[in-house]
Amino acid sequence: MKNRNLNRKWKPEVFQNKQMGRKAAAFMLAVLLAGSLAGCNSTNSNMSAAASSDTSSSTEMSSAFSSDQSTSEESNIKISTETSQQTTTENSSSDLDQTTGKSSTTSTTQTTSDPLMEDLLSIDQKQVEAILDQMSLEEKCAQMFIVEPEALLSDAPVAPNENGGVTVTDYSQIAAMQQSIPVGGIILFARNLQSADQVRNLLAQTNQTSIHQLGIPAFLSIDEEGGSVARIAKSGILGQIDEPGAQEIADMGDVNQAYLEGSEIGKHLHDLGFNMDFAPVMDVLTNPDNPVMHGRTYGNDPLKAAQFALAFGKGLLEQDVLPVYKHFPGHGDTAEDSHEGYTYSNKTLDELLACELMPFQDAVDDKMPLIMASHIALPNVTNSQLPATLSPDILTGILRYRMGYQGLIVTDSMEMKAITSRYSSTDATGGTISAGADLILMPENFQSDYWTLVEKVKSGQISEDRIDESVRRILRVKLALAKSQNQPSTESDQ
Repeated sequence: MKNRNLNRKWKPEVFQNKQMGRKAAAFMLAVLLAGSLAGCNSTNSNMSAAASSDTSSSTEMSSAFSSDQSTSEESNIKISTETSQQTTTENSSSDLDQTTGKSSTTSTTQTTSDPLMEDLLSIDQKQVEAILDQMSLEEKCAQMFIVEPEALLSDAPVAPNENGGVTVTDYSQIAAMQQSIPVGGIILFARNLQSADQVRNLLAQTNQTSIHQLGIPAFLSIDEEGGSVARIAKSGILGQIDEPGAQEIADMGDVNQAYLEGSEIGKHLHDLGFNMDFAPVMDVLTNPDNPVMHGRTYGNDPLKAAQFALAFGKGLLEQDVLPVYKHFPGHGDTAEDSHEGYTYSNKTLDELLACELMPFQDAVDDKMPLIMASHIALPNVTNSQLPATLSPDILTGILRYRMGYQGLIVTDSMEMKAITSRYSSTDATGGTISAGADLILMPENFQSDYWTLVEKVKSGQISEDRIDESVRRILRVKLALAKSQNQPSTESDQ
């Protein structure tokens, strides 16, 4: 059932409110004391077990917009200085410059040689703070959303383009609303693609409005994995394009083919004006009965999945297109499709660390700027049915503290039934912010959620510090994009 009241405490209360740092560190210590790692051979157990009721789910999720001004008892567990320092990385002079340990997987990419990555790592935090100080609360909240252009129509339907909704193909349709709500970015789908020039104009005008209003570009995104998920290639607006899927490339056995594929897709996207691609897939296909990931992954070997996905991402980066590594913590083990409803993995944290999380750890170690969180629940890790996108234990506890990630966390589409069938749009938006997400992709009811978020911050139910934490990360990446756009990647360094 939808629109359920979620104003109940959920357990465990590991990462709530302003004591997040202390409790997160305690969680990390507990993780570090876990037993030996299991292998990748263990697929999701008890797949036939029925998902628990919505009532059980709702009692686990705290109020999405509950006050974060309260305090709680300090943990009695002593933690190391190194661990405690991680709780304030958002105030560091360089959020993405900290060195982390490399996993056992050897990366095939040297991302610091890419101009866009070099720009990202060289951004001055003082520049970030200067822009942040000039932004209104409304502008900061708007930056946390990436939406379909249909969500910016003045009379936008709750679910864009459903029930006969209008399709946006021209910027004039959304100009007034973007000026009123300067969103962080837009995502285009096949319905929005009519011709190459039409796409270029739509993206260019969206970007120019963002630059004029805030001095920073917009995220201009699309799903272009290759294979079955290839909006541009299948649209025909650039003629016939051959984009093999991840599994096809993996079967070639040559990691350079993944790099070439990423580079070729990056060229197409950059030519049209895109600067973000929701690709590559980093999932490890450990469940042969998985209903949604076949053909979209680089196989069931986590080492190979990491190498090929990072090579694909390097190809995108060299074309000044941001890769988004997905779907954390791993969709390859599931027996369900999160597009259709509740989806989970019964693996333990040890099992995940030894397999599904390995490619993402390499992306973290290579300082990749964006990772997508999926709607996968991990009941044997969190004792909860909350999907990763709504789980502080997963996003903050595992990805931020256990794995050391300091980049942007973007949600998978919040219009997917794993979210909409169990939570209201407003609660889901608040829940993912509380969990630690920075960018909210395609909320079911964007305009209502946006204004509700603004009001909750104004009333003190959500702290402006929490919003600032995410906007700092967003500004760093956007400043790097702006720098790369003014300095073509072909230009040699002095």
